[in-house]
Amino acid sequence: METTIIDRRFKGPLTEERFKLVKEIWIENKGQIPLEKMPLNDPQCIPSALAMLSLNSCQAGKWTLCFSLGLEVYKHHAVLPMNYLSLLCEAAQKTNQVHKLSWTFLQFAENACREGRYDRALQCIKQIYTFCGDHEMKMCYQVQRISNLLENISAQLPKHSPQFPQNSTKQKPRVAMVTVNLVDHVTAYAKTAMQFARYVPRDKYDCYLYFMETTLGERPQDFCVQFQTAHSKVRAPDFIKELDQGDTTVQFCPPLKMTESCSWLAEQMEKDEIDAVIFQAGVNAPLMWCAAKLTHVPVRMSLCLGLNMYQEGMDATVYMNNTNLEREMEWWNPDWGKQVYIGGGADIHDAKNTPPKDRAIYNIPEDAITFGTLSNFLDVRITPEYMDCVAEVLNRCPKTIFICMGAGDMTEKIAYMKNLGLHDRCRWLGQQRQAFASLKLLDFYFNEFPIGGSQSIRECICCGIPATSMRYSEEHHDSVGSDIIGEKHSIMERNPQAYIEKAVEWATDPVKRQEAADDLYKRAEERFSAQIFIEQICDEMESIAESQNVLEESLGSLCSN
Repeated sequence: METTIIDRRFKGPLTEERFKLVKEIWIENKGQIPLEKMPLNDPQCIPSALAMLSLNSCQAGKWTLCFSLGLEVYKHHAVLPMNYLSLLCEAAQKTNQVHKLSWTFLQFAENACREGRYDRALQCIKQIYTFCGDHEMKMCYQVQRISNLLENISAQLPKHSPQFPQNSTKQKPRVAMVTVNLVDHVTAYAKTAMQFARYVPRDKYDCYLYFMETTLGERPQDFCVQFQTAHSKVRAPDFIKELDQGDTTVQFCPPLKMTESCSWLAEQMEKDEIDAVIFQAGVNAPLMWCAAKLTHVPVRMSLCLGLNMYQEGMDATVYMNNTNLEREMEWWNPDWGKQVYIGGGADIHDAKNTPPKDRAIYNIPEDAITFGTLSNFLDVRITPEYMDCVAEVLNRCPKTIFICMGAGDMTEKIAYMKNLGLHDRCRWLGQQRQAFASLKLLDFYFNEFPIGGSQSIRECICCGIPATSMRYSEEHHDSVGSDIIGEKHSIMERNPQAYIEKAVEWATDPVKRQEAADDLYKRAEERFSAQIFIEQICDEMESIAESQNVLEESLGSLCSN
């Protein structure tokens, strides 16, 4: 009988070192370990054997099996090793089953916290936020579990006394934004940070930006972070260069453990004498949560881009999508601060002055009517149902060209259009560095569904290009497009055929298309100016400071001087 490949070294819990050894053996065997070599009848070896089976499944592209095996491994452990959790995350994302894993990770985090492994707990909570970027936290009970867990972690972090200098020399209040991670300037997080840097009124305030992570330096991500692209490290220097040209003070978190990052941010904001801060709640919200708990900055706000902090002691949460506010209002805890709607914005001045790309470069006929989308998450958002709608519009309107721009593997979608004989009517342009110039290739924007875009729509209508969207459900990503565009030019229910008819109407009637463009541009000027958006955030900070009658050196008093 052939000896099994797993010996006594593999007996016991699947620790970091044991899984590392499993991977080494797996690599030595060129990624194929015969089933008969895995002692599945030895209970002590089952975790290692299952992990090896997961690797086999991954190698074979059998992600569903890999995911189910990963959950089986979890049954044998309270806390799984980080390198194995990374594989489990990837399998969940590949099979579109992150909704099944989100709250399992909360159990991981609670187990890690009980063992005093607080960095591990924060990493697990961070992954919940990554997953919930597409699946909102709609259960108050789960949100409370996360808040309780973060409260416990914060209580274990080193306490410090307020670091504000006794003899401050600053002349103006200092306002700050804390953002998730420096990826590149095409993401909503980075764009919002840049808007903050550009439009904080310098006659009233000094401006500060804090980045909790940066892909510019070598700080590896333990999990699959969906906001990072292959071009991040190339683009990050350009983003920093633009920031450096202004008068914004920019601080980057050094490569620390997550618990240390929380302490760093809390102390750095006090050293910088920050009077008011707004946190961009996102995948790093757990770290921001702990930092907000530790800091003595007088005014603290959260900015909801689909995800929230849900923290007692926060002064306010600003929503860029009113649907999120209304949904969470039903179970909102008043101790989390007030809820405020301020519609997000795009830079209308830049949109107006950016020249369009030359259609001829992409072999687009002069008389073609172009429609399409721009997204950083095409893999998820360009769905078969959406492509069916695109195909019908192309078939019914012979002069139309579909333009798909952004990041993601479009191999299957391209093959689909080839099979329909429509490949020549499509342009797959890949990642775009200049959103306004790229959007001006379109005659109208046709938002993806179920999960659709938001910032690209704001930018599109600021360019004077009409956009339409279908409200697939009341969840954030399913509804935000129609909220931005409004009822007049959206399909306000899940009705793909009506969505097709709207596209056909705009493709065949230039008068109606131009009327929609004019109407939406006016809407953008009134509601979605980046400058107005940032000024309103600053006004809210000042209002909170004045209402709290905070200390003399803080925002309210300085603004009244």
